[in-house]
Amino acid sequence: MGTFELRIYEVVPGKMQALQAVFRELAVPLMLEHGINPHGFWETPDDKTLYYVVEHEDMETMASNWSGFYADDRWKTGLAARNRGIRFVADVRSVPMLAVPDLPSFGAGAGTSAPV
Repeated sequence: MGTFELRIYEVVPGKMQALQAVFRELAVPLMLEHGINPHGFWETPDDKTLYYVVEHEDMETMASNWSGFYADDRWKTGLAARNRGIRFVADVRSVPMLAVPDLPSFGAGAGTSAPV
């Protein structure tokens, strides 16, 4: 099992739909090419925060995966064409996460109760 990363985006008011379109149409396909495997996206009811979880092969490749992603000319030109200088995101946080041995994660044991 790889290394997971929780990414938290504080979204500029009124830009949640535009940000989600960027992920759907541009970011996710490029993530996959750069070794970043998205597992899910969630938003808050007030459209202020977008959360998503991605998986990397290991901790060592996480930084290089993102470096390659951000250096990709398709990302640079695609994002510039979409945002035209307008910011979608006010702040980004990244939280690397490692699986806890002997506890379920991402559906492992889904629907069953683990002893506590």
